[in-house]
Amino acid sequence: MLVFTWNQVYERSFANHKILPSSENDKYSKSLLNSTSLIEYGLRMEEFFKVRDNVMNPSLNLESISKFLGISTNLTSQVINRHFGKTFLELLREHRILVAKDLLKNSDYSILRIGLEIGYNSKSSFLRAFRDQTGITPSYYRNDLEN
Repeated sequence: MLVFTWNQVYERSFANHKILPSSENDKYSKSLLNSTSLIEYGLRMEEFFKVRDNVMNPSLNLESISKFLGISTNLTSQVINRHFGKTFLELLREHRILVAKDLLKNSDYSILRIGLEIGYNSKSSFLRAFRDQTGITPSYYRNDLEN
């Protein structure tokens, strides 16, 4: 009875997380990362990405997040793929574009400056990332806010 109750509590506690079951994702069937650790690292990574300075760091990469978490880059990549269902670059772009939207809404910075501020090396790479993420350009987004 105790085992059944613990199993129910365990299943409910992980129900809200986006972890891919091993049956759906055989790629991670031999992973050393158990579900509890995966959730723990995933939550720590969510907190990491809530810090604006972390997201805006132009040298942010998988290795720097690995150092923050204290695990290998391979395990960090697994956490991102399994917890968020995205690649590192997709996750980073998503968070940088959220910051860009805030800057477009609440500042009069130029599009170029915003792109550089959030970690892109050129206006064209920022425009492409913004359009890929939102379906519109930063200029259109800003103009639409004014109307």
